[in-house]
Amino acid sequence: MTVPELGNLIQVFVDDSDPTIQYKGNWVKETGLSTAPRTLTDPEDRPTPLYGTLHNFSGTGSGSISYMFTGEDQITRYYA
Repeated sequence: MTVPELGNLIQVFVDDSDPTIQYKGNWVKETGLSTAPRTLTDPEDRPTPLYGTLHNFSGTGSGSISYMFTGEDQITRYYA
């Protein structure tokens, strides 16, 4: 894919349930969530999980997420 302002771009989606993602801390995995599109008219509506899973940080303290890849750059999109 060629995007004029970005040049050659390879777009890769990595789901939160990908086993190469390492979670540290009190992360809770939710499964079986709806992936049906929601309306855009309700300001409380948020994007649905891509594959029906979502990780939430639970409790207090610190946590982290690690994902290793080979490449030059990344753009991360996170929805909460």
